[in-house]
Amino acid sequence: MYENLTIEDKIFFNKALSWNSYDKRDFLIKKIIKPLFKKAWFKVAWMTLRRETDDFYQRITIQSSSYNSDNSLSFYLNIDSTPKIFYELNWLELPIKEACLAFIRTDKII
Repeated sequence: MYENLTIEDKIFFNKALSWNSYDKRDFLIKKIIKPLFKKAWFKVAWMTLRRETDDFYQRITIQSSSYNSDNSLSFYLNIDSTPKIFYELNWLELPIKEACLAFIRTDKII
């Protein structure tokens, strides 16, 4: 399989083998997760993805595990949705987890 790769792919593959877990996480987030959500009209700011629909504010935060190390790394996706009416009625100043109608946390990723 390795012999079928282009020179650029071989260089990237060899470089990736030496990455620590933080490099792998950053690559996964920057090159895979963020582009997927950008295609779904989410605005991206480092570890937060936001989207506004007609009735809701939707937010996804990427949270690293507190047990991460150079050799072991995992992270979670926290997903929430808050009705816009909460803001229109001045019930909230900022989107916060406690005000969400739906909050989901993924299992560890990686």
